[in-house]
Amino acid sequence: MLETISSDGHDVYKVRVSGGQPLALKTAVRAKLSADEIHRFQREAEVCSELDHRNLVQVFDSGEADGILYQAMDLLEGADLAAVLASGRAFTWLQKLSMMQQICEGMEYAHRLCLVHRNLLPSNIFLENSGRIRVLDFGKVRDENSTGQSLGALTVLQAYVSPEQVRSQPCTAASDVFSMGVIFYELCSGRHPFFHGTTRASKSLGQVLDNIARETPPALTAIVADAPAYLDRVLQQALQKDAALRPANAGALRTLMAQESMRAVSGG
Repeated sequence: MLETISSDGHDVYKVRVSGGQPLALKTAVRAKLSADEIHRFQREAEVCSELDHRNLVQVFDSGEADGILYQAMDLLEGADLAAVLASGRAFTWLQKLSMMQQICEGMEYAHRLCLVHRNLLPSNIFLENSGRIRVLDFGKVRDENSTGQSLGALTVLQAYVSPEQVRSQPCTAASDVFSMGVIFYELCSGRHPFFHGTTRASKSLGQVLDNIARETPPALTAIVADAPAYLDRVLQQALQKDAALRPANAGALRTLMAQESMRAVSGG
């Protein structure tokens, strides 16, 4: 063991295996976890051990020893997007577009495997110091044909759920697309699309969920003067209330971004 990386929620350590590269070792004391938390930890390890994409995190080994659950995974150096946005760090449009592209590519891979993440939010998007994006926390992932989730306990996740998740309807890859649209809007504008005009603290849970289900956020170009106009069209599609009107998955969203970008360049 080399050093402690984090003690927030799960203890994460930087370790080095014999003759190998440093890894991150995420641990959790079984006795301190609920049955649901244990399932999520083990489900994440199971799913991520099968993932092989540069924009996702891979788990190389997992198990339990002396009542301690563990996952040995990629060691990441940088910060999650929630912390980055909270810091006020400025990015060029080229950097923002690169991050959006990478999130799409990672989730496109997951969607091709029929995996619905269901928990996409800025704290689960990691920006490495190199500029490489990793999508984290596949503990709530489900096969695309499974039913929707109940919202349950009050968490920040609810600010990024899709309208169908609000209604506890079936959750598909298009549900992840809505969450990605919320994240992209916040990355591009510095503000959450469903908290405009007020502070998050002043919003009740009912207001947040009602806004997600019913409200149309302001156009990006109305609040960010230099925003590429084509991004308004992309975000408008990603944030459609009806899942059938959104890009069906992350690959379709990536394609839409490329098409709208080319239209803008060609003057279409």
